[in-house]
Amino acid sequence: MTLSTATPADGTAVRILGWGATSPDCFGEFNDRTCFPSKLHQADTLVQPLAQCWDDDGSTLPLYIGSSEPAVGVGNMDSGGPALMHVDGDWVLAGTVIGPGIRGADLPVMYTDVSKNHDWVSGIANGTNVPADSVIPNMEGAAQVGDCRGAVVRTRTARPQDKALVLTNGHCVAGSRPARGKALVDRPAGLDTPVVIADPAGYPQAGARAERLVYATMTGTDVALYRLDKTYARLSTEGAKVFDLTTRPLRAGDSFAFLNQKARPTCSVEAVVPHLREAGWQQDKAVRYTLGEACTSRPGDSGSPLVSLDGSTVLGINNTHNDSGERCTESNPCEVGPGGAITVREGRSYGQQAHQIAECLNKFSALDLKRAGCALTARR
Repeated sequence: MTLSTATPADGTAVRILGWGATSPDCFGEFNDRTCFPSKLHQADTLVQPLAQCWDDDGSTLPLYIGSSEPAVGVGNMDSGGPALMHVDGDWVLAGTVIGPGIRGADLPVMYTDVSKNHDWVSGIANGTNVPADSVIPNMEGAAQVGDCRGAVVRTRTARPQDKALVLTNGHCVAGSRPARGKALVDRPAGLDTPVVIADPAGYPQAGARAERLVYATMTGTDVALYRLDKTYARLSTEGAKVFDLTTRPLRAGDSFAFLNQKARPTCSVEAVVPHLREAGWQQDKAVRYTLGEACTSRPGDSGSPLVSLDGSTVLGINNTHNDSGERCTESNPCEVGPGGAITVREGRSYGQQAHQIAECLNKFSALDLKRAGCALTARR
């Protein structure tokens, strides 16, 4: 369809079309078929003076189309619908609905002025001026685990036929958090939704149900392991990314990719904190990230993996952030030095080491808290 190259004058005749709700009583009743027409609706009306335009903030919007007397206008769910002009025997697109259209077909509403976007639309449509695609960070392997993030991990001795393990934070488990000084071991998973693993663009690549909560603690570290109902081999055939689980601790100066909700920035460990205390729980040798907007933990980032720059290994997991500068309270962790001195760093984010987990998994990917070298909290 031809696009208008000039703003239509007040009083210009236009035709509007839409499938939207036919009654203001239907607002929000999106599943009620009686609220919507079975055939495309259309009406002939006029472009109204902008001075009559009703707007919350008093600003002037491009086109104002419809009529109060007689009542002609679009309804709810008509957003994006066209306003057409008849020019030299052809229909020309003059505008598209931007609302509000929530009170039924009884009032004029606001439309974009297509002429003001003519060159931009034409450049894209004919390929002469197509904007560059947005850069999409590599989100491969980012997993959604309940309300938190996570990643599927395996040890070097894991077998393809082993049920896969997913790593997240201990504070993310369903129900009550692990008590101080204790761990939750071999419990029902309690997750109502599948674990979803992302492809490189961040879209779902594969999914699996969590069968058991293998282990969770917030003492010494803040980690949880779930066992899935699919094997490593099955996830591999579905194209899901599986990470190696590190056996080496993160140290000051180490770089990593922070695989959070919508980004994969390269961040660094500024310091390894002897003890991190928050609302009565304490973790040892937590890592503080270098300061920066991209490397800041936000709500929903709990459990996000800290990944090696080659994308193969989970080095640690994100877990907390000091929001308001409070001292050792919920969402306000404090650092505890070797002598017990407390330091509060408002606005700083922290992660947990992951190397100690591998020492507690046997060659069958099963938890063994009595295994030589295993230092995870064993009290249940």
